[in-house]
Amino acid sequence: MARYTGPRDKIIKKLGLSRLPGLRNAAITQKNKFGKKSVNQYKTRMQEKQKLKYHYGVTERQMVQYFLKAKRAKGSTADRLLIELEMRLDNIVFRLGLTPTIRAARQMVTHGHINVNNKKMRAPGYACKPGDEIQINKQLIQTRSTTSSECTAVTERARHLILQENGGRVAGFARKRSLPMRINDLLVVEYYSK
Repeated sequence: MARYTGPRDKIIKKLGLSRLPGLRNAAITQKNKFGKKSVNQYKTRMQEKQKLKYHYGVTERQMVQYFLKAKRAKGSTADRLLIELEMRLDNIVFRLGLTPTIRAARQMVTHGHINVNNKKMRAPGYACKPGDEIQINKQLIQTRSTTSSECTAVTERARHLILQENGGRVAGFARKRSLPMRINDLLVVEYYSK
């Protein structure tokens, strides 16, 4: 199945979240369910995986690839998986406060409005490294309707990113503490370790 582009409120209700980072606050009502079934372990693992998948806007195939890459790397697989997802270009553009949502950041990248180290980058899944400079194209700066201060109010900027004029710089790798949402990453690793 391809990347989910439907209504985000349905996903939030299904996963039982109050909200996901990068979304505007909307009134989300949840119906009472009488006679709830007990939640089994598989369901909780899958829900944690779905939170990551929908938040970062990646497909199942991409999630598996990120997991395999994290598994091969030294250190904790769970921490490496979160670092891989957090260092995606579309996520960094969002976390710098250049766009109000990750979807908007993804669109900015695919339309060619973002430069990485003075080279146009069109791949939202590009893995940024410490020291990478991220800038908005000069043509877009003049026509841009949203200022970065309006977008910054949506999310707190991560500590591994340094905001500069019309862009930013990746100072280091993301830390688990700087994630904008609470997630049990060990359950995600258990889900993929079948």
